[in-house]
Amino acid sequence: MSDEHQTPEVHDHLKNETDLFGVKIPLPIYTVIFGVLAVLTVIEVLIGTAEHGSLTIPVLFGIALAKATLVVLFYMHLRNDSRIFAVVLLIPLLMAIIAILFLLIVPPQAYA
Repeated sequence: MSDEHQTPEVHDHLKNETDLFGVKIPLPIYTVIFGVLAVLTVIEVLIGTAEHGSLTIPVLFGIALAKATLVVLFYMHLRNDSRIFAVVLLIPLLMAIIAILFLLIVPPQAYA
């Protein structure tokens, strides 16, 4: 199959310029994602070392979820792959979330 029949997003990682929210960044997409992951990690460390409040855990969880999403979409290439791979990832993830929520809801006395 020739290159002109391929969709443009298939070769986006080969460009030396990234369009992020309408802003042109003169770096490849993987470098930009690496930078975003590094910044989010620094934010997590700063939040973790600061005084803990009631929003600390939800904010850290949100940042971890954003980082995991970036890794799955870009470094694991699920953004451009067949949707069946996303389904294969999401079904066990949803089952794990349901199991965790169940364990959090059930009172500890029920385990005895």
